[in-house]
Amino acid sequence: MYCTKCGAQIPDGSTFCTSCGARVGGVEDQAEPVAFPVGDAPATAPQGAPAHMAAQPRYEESVTEPAEASQPSVPTPQSKKPKHKGRIVAAVIGGVAVVAIVAAIVVVPRIGASSEVTSGGKGYVVCACETKVLPKNSKGKKLDSYTVELAPVSGKGKSYTIKVDGEDGFAMEDFGELPDQKYQMTITSGKGKKKSTTTMKVDYTKEGSDAPKSVELTQSKKEAKASAKAAVKTANELFTDKILEYQKKYGEGEAVEFDEYTYGAQGVAYAKLVDFDGDGQDELLIEYSDEPVDRADNAAAAHLEVWAYKNGKIEKVYTPEAIVGTQEACVTLGATEYAGNIGFTQWFDHGKEIKQSDVSGESGPSAHEYQVKFIGYDGQSFKAMTDLIALREFNLGYSGVYGVLFSDKDSINETIATVATTLEQLKSKDSDDA
Repeated sequence: MYCTKCGAQIPDGSTFCTSCGARVGGVEDQAEPVAFPVGDAPATAPQGAPAHMAAQPRYEESVTEPAEASQPSVPTPQSKKPKHKGRIVAAVIGGVAVVAIVAAIVVVPRIGASSEVTSGGKGYVVCACETKVLPKNSKGKKLDSYTVELAPVSGKGKSYTIKVDGEDGFAMEDFGELPDQKYQMTITSGKGKKKSTTTMKVDYTKEGSDAPKSVELTQSKKEAKASAKAAVKTANELFTDKILEYQKKYGEGEAVEFDEYTYGAQGVAYAKLVDFDGDGQDELLIEYSDEPVDRADNAAAAHLEVWAYKNGKIEKVYTPEAIVGTQEACVTLGATEYAGNIGFTQWFDHGKEIKQSDVSGESGPSAHEYQVKFIGYDGQSFKAMTDLIALREFNLGYSGVYGVLFSDKDSINETIATVATTLEQLKSKDSDDA
């Protein structure tokens, strides 16, 4: 047989439709009043319950529901327990179960709910400002010296970097005021061939209620292998490569004769390791020329460069000038020292910036009024670190960073010898680091 209300096929003799719940057998329009004891059932049907399970009015005594005008009146049955209360209760329980399942799906905690995380995962670790991160290597040993960078996953906004020393880890609040957003965290430890990176995706909310108080971040074996495979060259190796590259391009240093008494340096004539910013990592000061350095043309051929090691590579950070002697027939190079720092000088004449080659031997306020600024390195770039200083107040000592590019033969060869000495020093330092 078929339900006259929804058309679904149902077993013969059925009183109710198993699909829509309507009464069948010709009396589907005459609903049997159902009496509920007060408080037995909720006032509203649970979400998702079938239409026939909607909550009915509650009765304390029997009531008579008016019949349709076109149908004869039907005696109202006495109050009794609903025949289908079991079904309704089952449906209600089932409905609650469905809601519970949905709620469980919604509130399943993200990966950040765990205080133990392996690096390189795809999930985001929920962190708040007070969340503390304790990095470990792939063998479970706590890191004691490393840098941490937070870069916005969206690519918009600035990145944040901190340096951490000690095994106590760091808190997110150590980065300062962070915008609430998702970040890629990269932890870098070691240097050169021992450099290793550990990553973690962070979902940061300053007041994150579901953020753990601490996260033990262990480097995955996959990232450990990747770091070992991508090991970068040390600063010593890269400085060595730069010297050899210039020697191949410009030739090894030699003293080229101009006349019986004067010689000019040609090729790679000077190389020196100098820690300009005092951070324990040397920079490379190198000089080269593709023709003999001549004082007559203000040492136009002399090229000086300072190279610094940054993030696994070296880059040129400064190009100082050669010093053309005003009262001596010579061209020199060198650095000076000021307030415990090694750097260079920038010359001014009556407050106007000039090149060192423009400095003449004349003196006195009527002719020139020379002043200098100290140009030092702060780990990122060379910049003026003083106001104008009168020459009489400035110590122009060269602190051992000195070379001669145009003078007598012995002086030139002594300068050229610094290249071989520096190459040996780089080789020895790299062996010690290894």
